[in-house]
Amino acid sequence: MNSIQLEYFAAVADCGSFTAASRLLHISQPALSKQIRLLEEELGTVLFVRYHHGIRLTMEGRLLHARAESVTELIRGIPSDLDEMHHRISGPLKIVCGPYFSRQFMPDLLKRLLLKYPGICPGIRETLSRYHAELLLNGTAEIAIGTFRGDHPKLMYHPLFHSDIVLIRSIRSGLSGKHVTLEELLSQKLISYPVGTHFYEMVERIFPEKKPVVLMDSLSSATIIELVRQDLGFAFVPE
Repeated sequence: MNSIQLEYFAAVADCGSFTAASRLLHISQPALSKQIRLLEEELGTVLFVRYHHGIRLTMEGRLLHARAESVTELIRGIPSDLDEMHHRISGPLKIVCGPYFSRQFMPDLLKRLLLKYPGICPGIRETLSRYHAELLLNGTAEIAIGTFRGDHPKLMYHPLFHSDIVLIRSIRSGLSGKHVTLEELLSQKLISYPVGTHFYEMVERIFPEKKPVVLMDSLSSATIIELVRQDLGFAFVPE
């Protein structure tokens, strides 16, 4: 027995016929009859006395009808109960996030969070992703949003998105509009994220031996992109 069978049974009982109930439920009459037959077989009893122009509930059918109504009402009320529970969630929520994520994703995430849980009072601290695990483990933060490598047995991870890094260069540079080799990049200045960041480590893997000269490092993607636009060097940034 399942909630759908109970809903179908109650519709037939309320409508007084399989034809009217099938129209109400927007299913075919054979499909409706099959579900009622399976319900009767499972319960080991006849629920309806069938006539040429309608049906009548048996004594067992009347008992089930009374129970089915209360059960289906409980099931229909589950979404609103869950919604009410969500809106009862309240209190401070300590969040840490990396500089890139605070600019790129946090405004939208915060609006969605507060819309769903208006009682939440988030407090956000911007810090490098390499410190996030420690901040979560010592209770300074409850949620961290950033780049992570590996797993920790006491932390749960949920991927929000995956991104590659891409090479950017000014249209005024000698590297514009052509396939670029590592040797050519080594002749240019690199504008980079700071040492210790996940993005810097990704760039390091691109240059396994000789490294380009770093003109400037910055935590701000906007700053890095603007320096490249001014033709002061090249950079790798999240796609």
